Amino acid sequence: MKKKIAVMATVLAVCGSLLAAADYTIMEKADKVETTVYGSVQSGAMNDRVDNLDVLINGKKTVTGTVENRTDSLYNDVYGSNGSDLSMLAAVNMMQWRYFGVVSHEPIVERVSALEQSLNGKVS
Repeated sequence: MKKKIAVMATVLAVCGSLLAAADYTIMEKADKVETTVYGSVQSGAMNDRVDNLDVLINGKKTVTGTVENRTDSLYNDVYGSNGSDLSMLAAVNMMQWRYFGVVSHEPIVERVSALEQSLNGKVS
């Protein structure tokens, strides 16, 4: 029963994010991604903030184009888009459920660090 509830909550969270995505400005999308990833909105120039997210999420700078295109790409990486692969948020939720039996609402960096510590004995 708990497993079904967690899966339903994950689906609703991802689907709800997708439906509301069209209403967000670029700044709001960046703020939302940073809050989900880091736990808070970061300070600094928008280009630097997007570059830092890109390196953290993808391991290196991978997204190109305008700041709008880069922000949209990172938003889609974290929350998914129609017809895309599994979103980062959904993947972390599923891994957390699989290994800990619970899905927390902590920032992604903290959740991934906890998974790495539990599985590898250290955080990379």
